[in-house]
Amino acid sequence: MTTLNQEERRKFKRYEITEDVYIAFRPELVLIGKLRDICIGGVGLECALYENQSIARDVEVDIFSGSTSMHLAEVPCKVAYDVTVEDFSFLGVFEVHRCGLEFKALSSTTIAEMIASLGYELDDRQ
Repeated sequence: MTTLNQEERRKFKRYEITEDVYIAFRPELVLIGKLRDICIGGVGLECALYENQSIARDVEVDIFSGSTSMHLAEVPCKVAYDVTVEDFSFLGVFEVHRCGLEFKALSSTTIAEMIASLGYELDDRQ
């Protein structure tokens, strides 16, 4: 959201994900997050990490949704940001992180098809 004193700095329009779309980090597929938004350049997600766990800078992920039968495997990405949004360290267990992943090698056609499968139509800002 932008205000009068704040400029939108994003390069691409983001689409909020309202369905259950998940992302699994390779190679073990043990770290799974939920997509929050998507654009031509990448995705935003939330995931729970153990306190001593971290996400590598360069990752491969699977993106999937049961409701749309969408599945993209082994998508190369770069972590754009990773911030803790909720800290449950008082339990000695995990933290919830908000992460942004930038697509490294997906064609714009593949990304557009993925966005369309979620019910969105790309506009002229793309």
